[in-house]
Amino acid sequence: LMFFGFIFWVVAFDTIYAYVDRIDDLKAGIKSTAVLFRSYTKPIIIILELLSISLFAYSGYIKNYNFIFFIAMLGPLLHVNYQYKLMSEVGYKEAFLSNNVFGMWLFFAFFIATLLT
Repeated sequence: LMFFGFIFWVVAFDTIYAYVDRIDDLKAGIKSTAVLFRSYTKPIIIILELLSISLFAYSGYIKNYNFIFFIAMLGPLLHVNYQYKLMSEVGYKEAFLSNNVFGMWLFFAFFIATLLT
């Protein structure tokens, strides 16, 4: 579950990064995910990130992590909302650069859960 959670996350943030260069990709004939998803790029990124969070949360459920883990998983969830706003208002590059915060929240959630289990 965690493996696929990370795959979804990687595809999401790689697509955010690719969106910055999508015009050059089109000119060069590169088939990036930002080119493939076209005008649906932003919703697909959000769906991928939500799938990632869901798989991470479900893996915590299977491991019987306590409620603090699930409270900590609100961090990545809120960050997805923040990234959506960044993509809409500022740009995709800033949203890409904020992915380290998403990863920090995941680390924090699993670290706390491991300590308390």
